[in-house]
Amino acid sequence: MKLRNCVMIAVAMGAVAMGTVVEAKPKVVRQIPVTKEFITDEIKPSTNPKGYKFKMRMIVVDGIIEICGVGVHRDAMLRRSATEYLRNLTLSMNGKVIMRDFRFFNTVKSVKALETAKANCASTGTRAPKGKPKWSWGGHGARF
Repeated sequence: MKLRNCVMIAVAMGAVAMGTVVEAKPKVVRQIPVTKEFITDEIKPSTNPKGYKFKMRMIVVDGIIEICGVGVHRDAMLRRSATEYLRNLTLSMNGKVIMRDFRFFNTVKSVKALETAKANCASTGTRAPKGKPKWSWGGHGARF
């Protein structure tokens, strides 16, 4: 009986410990309407013309950089891969990662809806730089 209780406690403690390792997606701090300042891009394999199409932009609020975005999954078969790609995506400024995990983007049901949608914004917690920074994307992608 005592061994069984120890095993159950160990399993519970392991579950708690594992839960602290998992990173949560960034918190949405505001929504803004999509405007012409948003860039449009798409995540897709070379073998399929449809994938995850999205619009995004950076804004500065009180001196802090926020990333805003909205997207649409155009192929249900690729949804899991595109979501994994967004989860693993990073944005770096001057060699320092300032944002991990882009799953906070708002989701719409059609490509046409991207034009009139509200984009979710998440704070990077990073002050906007003076001058022109060097931007780079990273992450280990996904299997398509």
